[in-house]
Amino acid sequence: MTTVRKIVPTKFRDLTNKKVVVIHTGSFAQYDPESRKVWQRAHNLAITETNPVDPELEPEQTLFVSEKQCSEGGKFGQMADPDITERVIIQGALDFPKLGRLCDELRKQAPDVEIYRGVEGENATPWTSLTKTLATMAAVKAGHTVTSFPLISGYEGFDTKHDYLIKGLLPLNSTCAINGPSATYKSFIAISMGCHVATGTAWDGRNVEKGAVLYIVGEGGVGVPRRIRAWADQYNNSRDVPNFYRIPMPVFMADELQVAELEIAANQIKEATGLPMRLIVVDTVARCFGAGDENRAADMGAFIKGCDLIKAKTGATVLMIHHTGKNEDNGPRGSSAFRAALDVELLVKREGGQRQAVTLTCTKMKDDEEPPKRAYDLKTRIVYYDDGNDEVTSLVLIDTGREPVEPGELDDVGNRTSNHVALYQAIRALCERLGMAPWGLVIEHMKEAKTWDTRKGTRWRDKLASDGAIIWDAVNSTVSMPTKPE
Repeated sequence: MTTVRKIVPTKFRDLTNKKVVVIHTGSFAQYDPESRKVWQRAHNLAITETNPVDPELEPEQTLFVSEKQCSEGGKFGQMADPDITERVIIQGALDFPKLGRLCDELRKQAPDVEIYRGVEGENATPWTSLTKTLATMAAVKAGHTVTSFPLISGYEGFDTKHDYLIKGLLPLNSTCAINGPSATYKSFIAISMGCHVATGTAWDGRNVEKGAVLYIVGEGGVGVPRRIRAWADQYNNSRDVPNFYRIPMPVFMADELQVAELEIAANQIKEATGLPMRLIVVDTVARCFGAGDENRAADMGAFIKGCDLIKAKTGATVLMIHHTGKNEDNGPRGSSAFRAALDVELLVKREGGQRQAVTLTCTKMKDDEEPPKRAYDLKTRIVYYDDGNDEVTSLVLIDTGREPVEPGELDDVGNRTSNHVALYQAIRALCERLGMAPWGLVIEHMKEAKTWDTRKGTRWRDKLASDGAIIWDAVNSTVSMPTKPE
């Protein structure tokens, strides 16, 4: 005698996880809850196989909603709790009228619930387009058939100007990042760019769009104002930097309330300066990420969503400071969703292990050609004296870039500093153009780059000459490059 198992439908009260509710519906949905469990296990296994970094596994215990329930006149049971349920995932295919009735009922039961679309073998995705789609279908049904999409004919707009905050480097109203290992002077580059934007002065010979700057100091503490002071001493005759503001704490970009507060701060700065908000620096992504996991696509998506929202609200370029992973050549740490969202990505490394020189490489430029790799020196400046009359120093980026020193190019020069490297590059550049360079022209070149020191310059030259990196002709006061063997 065959025993027939009685199928008992799963009700909302039976669910062990009422925070995330999975609904199976549509033509191929299983009424049998045990069959749905088997399907969910297979589904979760497929998710981990295709997305091992940040899988979002769904509860195995699910609800069943029939197409009849979703039809006109159909009745729904409880599917969500307004105080508990945060997310509902709909697995299965329904036509839009039925899907609309299901979603309307879900929002009646839990007004703040987030509705996700189940995708077989993949993480569920937010169904953000659902409301617009249903509204569009209703408008078409009512005879309102004029599209809300902008329609553009032919090649109209081909000559639209591509506007930049820093010409050829940072576009206006864009999402950008400076990535690099720890202790590679990433924030010094961001502060340098910010100070130039705030004062409207060219950066590395590139035109700059002047505007207000807001720097979120998620880490760095007292170091950031000292770096601004060092820049002011180097480039602004020690006068304070106008139009440059700081928030001395992390701002969690995935938190809608904090993003709204950030918009208020940006508007306040705009009123105070009379300038448009041009640059918002997030230093660093890790400190402003909040409680989320950088490796989860959903959490990274929420962070990027906050950055995009503040960009849209203020019109500013958002520049994020982020760390690279264990292999720095593989790009920024965390979910690949971060890099995918960027308009511009810049990679910072120390130059040849030098203590005070960095290289800046553009590894992504979405709508233009990538600029060439450049090297920048950093200079130590005394910013003040403490109570014991001891020097308190900071570094400032010398924004006049140069050609990077290639690996092995100065290996024979022992105890070299970034000053030796800067002088060597100036001599090499002039010799490539002139064959040999008058020493006075070398000094002029270094002064223009703000890397010359009258007291130490000749010692740098003599060091390079004694190590065979350059040839110094004291009689004619010229320098040249040694001939390399074939």
